[in-house]
Amino acid sequence: MNKTEKRNWIVKRSLLVLFDVFAAVFSYFITLVVRFYVNGEFRAIALDRYLPAFWRFIPWYAVLTVLIFFVFRLYNSRWRHAGLHDLNRILLANLVTAAVQVAGTLLFVQRMPVTYYVIGAVIQTVLIILSRFSYRILVAESAHLRKNNLNVMIVGIGETGRILRRQIENNNIAKPVVIFAYNDRSENGMLDGIPVVNDLEKIPEYIKKYQVQCVILADSILPSEVREKIRLQCEGTEIQDFSGYLQNEGPGLTPAKVLEYTGGGVIIAADGAENRFNNAEQALMALHGKYNVDRISAEGDALRLELSPVKLNDLSKAWVKATEKETGEEISFF
Repeated sequence: MNKTEKRNWIVKRSLLVLFDVFAAVFSYFITLVVRFYVNGEFRAIALDRYLPAFWRFIPWYAVLTVLIFFVFRLYNSRWRHAGLHDLNRILLANLVTAAVQVAGTLLFVQRMPVTYYVIGAVIQTVLIILSRFSYRILVAESAHLRKNNLNVMIVGIGETGRILRRQIENNNIAKPVVIFAYNDRSENGMLDGIPVVNDLEKIPEYIKKYQVQCVILADSILPSEVREKIRLQCEGTEIQDFSGYLQNEGPGLTPAKVLEYTGGGVIIAADGAENRFNNAEQALMALHGKYNVDRISAEGDALRLELSPVKLNDLSKAWVKATEKETGEEISFF
């Protein structure tokens, strides 16, 4: 980290600390205003009891709030990429500060109204969440607002489709305007604000309606006959097969690497037997030993893998490299 980056880091963290102090003071003060400010002035009970108690304890509370936030690492995260775990830490930190507010006023000042504790804690939590997630929201919305001339239809609502949507939206590569869900027989709805459709025969209508310029196949268990029918329905529209790259990994493709992108049922054909599993996790747990993937295909609504056992004298450099990276263990032949 150079001097400029370090200075920017210090400035940003200092601003966060100042905002947290403001949030701690403002949240509970505005609660007293809502509760006791009537006809342009505070009621006598607030002036005589609650406001003096508030001002005696709030400086200590603000300092304790900042210290608690340090303990919960609310000044260390990269908030541009904040996620669910960060939100959980914010909620836990504010729960602790709410307990400190209750215990501190009861032990060292006086009992405050119940609404003071509840509403104040809620307002503070909302302000802290907004301060951390506002930058990410602004970045995401600005990406949506930027003009993008490539409208795409994504075929697949599973894990592969989710990864694809995240990649093209985060990098502003294209604009998903409609999702085709082959296995979803429910009524058309929305997913992440994008229309979801499921009528195979109406794909040309969807392409025209949503002005689709490119169709991306992102369903790892899409049957080959359906895949071919979609290609025929999309005649004249560019088609990209995002899930098909798994077929071209070459030697060394491991079952775990394939099943990482599978959200539905799995059929494993190995050692002269064929077994069906509800999901990828069950399939991987049932495999004992090391296998290469010889063939990937779709069978009904499941992904079918044909595997062959790996022998030490047949190990390729590609397989060794992929397995060592996947497991973190060095492979030895001695």
